[in-house]
Amino acid sequence: MPKANYFHLLILGCVLLSIYLFTRFIVQVDITTENKELREIIEMHLEEEGIKKYFFAKDNMDLTKIKETILNRDKELLEWINIERKGMHYIVRLEPKVTKNAIEEKPYCHVTSTKEGTISRIITSKGVELVEINDYVRTGDILISGDIIYNEESKKQVCASGRVFLKTWYTIDIETTKTYEEQTPLDKFRYNLKLKYHNKTKKIFNERVENPYEKDKKVLSLFGYELYLTKEYASSYEVKEYDEESLSLRVNQSIDEKMSSILKGEYQILERKVLKKEENDSTINMVVFIVAEEEATEEYIPPAIEEVPTE
Repeated sequence: MPKANYFHLLILGCVLLSIYLFTRFIVQVDITTENKELREIIEMHLEEEGIKKYFFAKDNMDLTKIKETILNRDKELLEWINIERKGMHYIVRLEPKVTKNAIEEKPYCHVTSTKEGTISRIITSKGVELVEINDYVRTGDILISGDIIYNEESKKQVCASGRVFLKTWYTIDIETTKTYEEQTPLDKFRYNLKLKYHNKTKKIFNERVENPYEKDKKVLSLFGYELYLTKEYASSYEVKEYDEESLSLRVNQSIDEKMSSILKGEYQILERKVLKKEENDSTINMVVFIVAEEEATEEYIPPAIEEVPTE
C-alpha cells in the first residue's frame, strides 16, 4: 500500500479516536421549564447524580435510575421527568405537579376574526357562537362571545375559546422555470470519506472528479457522528424541458410555497384558477386566484369598564 494511503488512514484513525473521546463529555445541560425555582432544585439534584457539564456521559441504564431517584425524591413538585442525551448535550424535560389551587381561570374574553371571509367551520369549546356557517365576517368581528346570556341578561362572563375557519380569497403572482438541469453520472469514479454531525458535513479528502455525483454508504455511527464511504462519480449536466404533467406539478408546488408564506395557521387550498399567463423562453409568469379555508381567529380581552361613582 502506498505511504500516502497509510498517512490518510492514520489521520482518519486519529480523527475517529478524537471524536470518540471528545463526545464522551457533556458540554451542555438544558432543563426545559419556565419555573425558575423548580429549575434550580432539579439542577442541584442532577449535579448530585453526576448530570452536569464537563463530566463523562451516563449510559441509558444509569439515566433511568437517576430519573426514578429524582422523581421519588420530589413527588410533591414533579409529575414527570425525562433525561435524554443528544450528542454532547443532556436535554431534561419535566412537568411540574399541578394542584387544583394552581389552576387559574382565564379572564373574560371573546374569540374574534383576524381576516375577512365566509364562515366554513365552527368548533366551540366555551362561550356563545354569534355567527353561523356561510356568514360573512370582517376583521375584528366577535365570533364566539364570552358573555353567557339568559333571558336577555348577562348571567356569566367567561373566556371564550374555540376554532373558527373562514373561506378566504387571494390573488398571487407566480414565476417558475420551464427547464431543469439533469445530472448524469459517468463510469469514472473515486472513493472518499464523509463525516456528518447534526446538519454539518465534512469530506476527509478533496474531490477528485468533475461535477461529482455522490452515492453514500454509512459505515459507522457513534455519539451523533456518522461516517460514510462515498463514491464520487464524474458527471455531466443536460438542460431539459419539463413535460406537461411535470410542469403542472411544479406550478402547483410554487403556489403551495407562496401560500404557506402567507397563511400561518391551519389551512387548505380549496380552489386555484389562473387569471393571467405569460411564457418566455425559459420562464412562466402567472397571476393565480386562490380560494382557501383557514383558521383566522384570536383572543380578544375587552377593556374594563370603569364604574362612575354616584353622588
